[in-house]
Amino acid sequence: MITSEQLQQHADWRRDGSGKRIEVIGANLCDANLCDAILWGASLRGAIGNMREIKSAQFDQWAVTWSADVLAIGCQQHAIEEWRNADPRWIEAMDNGASDWWSRYGALVLQLIDASPATGVVLEVEA
Repeated sequence: MITSEQLQQHADWRRDGSGKRIEVIGANLCDANLCDAILWGASLRGAIGNMREIKSAQFDQWAVTWSADVLAIGCQQHAIEEWRNADPRWIEAMDNGASDWWSRYGALVLQLIDASPATGVVLEVEA
C-alpha cells in the first residue's frame, strides 16, 4: 500500500530530486486512497488498482492497468491516446505475440477504459 510518506517522497522527487520515485510495479492498491495524489512518472506495471484512481484487469499473460490518462499493458506504459492510435508495427515491436494479443484484446481494453474510466490521479509517461 502507498503511504503518505511515500507520496511525500515522490512529490519531493518530482520537485527537486531529493525524494524517491514511487514504484508501484506489482503493488496491490486495493485499499489505497489516492485522492489528490500526483503520481507523475510512477510506473503502473502489474499493479492491482484500487478501482477508483487506478484500475486493473488481466487478459491472458499481461496485466492491464490504467489511470485517467495512462495505460500499462505488461511492461509497456504509454498514454491511452497512443494506444488508441497504435500502429500495428509499434505493437509488434513491443514483444513476441504482442500483435496477436492486441488484435484479440485491444478493442476490448479500450472499451473497458471508456466504460469504466479511472478518476482523480493524473499520471504522465516519462519521456
